[in-house]
Amino acid sequence: MTIYRSLMFLTLTGSLAAAMPAAAQVPAMAKPVVHSSLHQVSDYLGAPPPYPEGYVPPKLDPEGLQAQVDGHLKEMFDKAADPSSQLVTMAAAKAVGWGFVSDHFAEIDANRDGFITYGEYKRFLDARSPVKRQAKGEVQVVE
Repeated sequence: MTIYRSLMFLTLTGSLAAAMPAAAQVPAMAKPVVHSSLHQVSDYLGAPPPYPEGYVPPKLDPEGLQAQVDGHLKEMFDKAADPSSQLVTMAAAKAVGWGFVSDHFAEIDANRDGFITYGEYKRFLDARSPVKRQAKGEVQVVE
């Protein structure tokens, strides 16, 4: 394999490669560098590493997770929205790569004014959310 690489190098670089020693043409496989601050797969960690100073982990209850999702949705909305009016057009949604909104723009724009407010966006998502849907009638269990 080393000979094949040397021949390829000679073929591609021509006379420049002929002047170079073979050891310089094919780099040797270097041993991986392991930094002392990194852990190897075989290391046993009795507990997860501590959080950085001042970091407050998010709650892992339904309300905390919903707050994280809502924060992300608001962040995406603000990226596409006009800063002065806080409205999103279909062109703005496409411009920031928000394909889901541009694909469903007519459904989200409830009042058909050509703009989406954050309230319209949240109502659309809440209506599609399986978490917030309540079962209608009794649940039939099929065995």
